[in-house]
Amino acid sequence: MSKEVRSSEHAEAPIQTHEIRDVQQTTCVIVGGGPAGAVLSFMLARKHIPVMLLESHQDFDRDFRGDTLHPSILEVMDELGLADRLLQLPHTKLSLVAPPAATGPRLQFDLHDLKTKFPYIAMMPQARFLTFITSEAQRYSSFRLVMGARVEALIEEDQGTPTTETSHQAMWIIGLA
Repeated sequence: MSKEVRSSEHAEAPIQTHEIRDVQQTTCVIVGGGPAGAVLSFMLARKHIPVMLLESHQDFDRDFRGDTLHPSILEVMDELGLADRLLQLPHTKLSLVAPPAATGPRLQFDLHDLKTKFPYIAMMPQARFLTFITSEAQRYSSFRLVMGARVEALIEEDQGTPTTETSHQAMWIIGLA
């Protein structure tokens, strides 16, 4: 077991020693299990690149900013071979968009005018989308999802040992907030 002593010339806090109990190695660690992290993890896993997705929460069931999948994202899902299965999940289609207008004539956009296979916005809770993408990624042995993984520091190789009980070592580390 390795230990790290952390000190700084300007530190007033006592020096702390942390024991490393588990070292996990992979090719790529992605920090952040939002849509970008989940989709990137899926894309790497399907190319058989060992990838570990670290999500700080224990589940995806919480309020998110976006519960919409726009036509361009649905096109990407289609290119990845996921759109048909994704759209089997409960969702609502929105094809006529009318943004609020303070004065003057009200604008309306009909997404059927777009040249796309998906002329609508799919309204779907982000938690459902993330669960779907990570479930699809788990079909590949090169994917690993770690829920409740609070990342505290990024330590480069020549800077010593990380100060957490679990160390994730990788050639590539990608942080997505």
